[in-house]
Amino acid sequence: MKLWTAIRKRWTTYLTGSVIAAIAAGLLFTPLSSLYSKADTGTPLALPQAQAQPLTTNYLVKNGQFYDNQTMVTLHGINWFGFDTPDHIEHGLWARNWYDMLDQIQALGFNALRIPVCAGTLDNSLVGTVDYKLNPDLVGLRSMQALDLFVAQLEQRHLYYMFDFHSYDCGGYTELWYTPDHPESQWIGYLTDLAKRYKDNDYFVGLDLKNEPHGAATWGTGNVLTDWNLAAERAGKAVLAVNKKITIFVEGIHTNPSCITADGNWWGGTIEPYNCTPISIKSIPANKLVLSPHIYGPSLYNQSYYSADNFPLNLSGIWYKQFGKLAQTVAVIPGEWGGKYSGSNGKDKQVLDSLAQFFINNHMCSSFYWAWNPNSHDVGGVLLDNWQSIDEGKLHMLQTLFTDCSAK
Repeated sequence: MKLWTAIRKRWTTYLTGSVIAAIAAGLLFTPLSSLYSKADTGTPLALPQAQAQPLTTNYLVKNGQFYDNQTMVTLHGINWFGFDTPDHIEHGLWARNWYDMLDQIQALGFNALRIPVCAGTLDNSLVGTVDYKLNPDLVGLRSMQALDLFVAQLEQRHLYYMFDFHSYDCGGYTELWYTPDHPESQWIGYLTDLAKRYKDNDYFVGLDLKNEPHGAATWGTGNVLTDWNLAAERAGKAVLAVNKKITIFVEGIHTNPSCITADGNWWGGTIEPYNCTPISIKSIPANKLVLSPHIYGPSLYNQSYYSADNFPLNLSGIWYKQFGKLAQTVAVIPGEWGGKYSGSNGKDKQVLDSLAQFFINNHMCSSFYWAWNPNSHDVGGVLLDNWQSIDEGKLHMLQTLFTDCSAK
């Protein structure tokens, strides 16, 4: 089916069909040194660490659950975007102080952040749209220095965090992990540099390799040019070679020639093909692999099953096929899920309430909600448009999930 005449949150840049020709021309394996300079990432700021004891943290998964060393951890996560945009810094700093927002995030019960980033941010760009009277400590900082400062504050607050490589152009989404202008070697270079930069940090839990594979992306077809599972293996192995402490988040795909039975999948949304073709443990050990689907309500796109006669009772069966079955044996932590909640669109509320209950019923207690930001326009945020007030209905739904979900 056609997916998305209206595309989420944010921007609408798409990969053209010229990618395969580019691969054939040898762009996929262009040497990283010719495209990516480590000097461009900026010198990390010398910032105080949260704790003085040796850094011995090791994040892993077992029995489908997330662990901090030997302690099971539930990630009550939220996405806060901005480092993935042309502003190259978290959004909302034109309206509020960033410490104040972190205070609020913690007070509401979130203990983890998913931080989308883009290539421009990782290239240490100038930042924009900051009220420096409200945020004087950000004056003069470029993007990677701002990210260093942000990460250091998360460490001091004992907030778990992960990064998501969201895009190359800080706007749209590519179907595959490479483009004619950005070969696979560059993508892996960005990932490994990010993993190395924060490898000594205590609360850096994982790296999401690529946001929302879709379109030409396949799983298990054996085509090195399109098989997302093979690319994830290559990237995950490279990341773990430089940072053994973190976990690797691998999103799903949109459609596939085989091993998909559920209709109406989201970009990055179905991990069902993993049932036929698992990720190789030689590349990403089972205790380091997190599968991370995305799920949204009809405010983003009105999937056909949102109009079915048996809606919303039909949803649990669809979600079970897309990701719930695997959650019984593999760590499945949704990296994005959301939609409108309060207001006139009652279907979004029904979907989100049903999804939260599905998580509870299937012991999927860790996830990252999209988003903290209110300026994710077609799904909204936990914050309302004034960047101060809270969507109380949405927050109640999330806090009920936090309270009622228990690990198996």
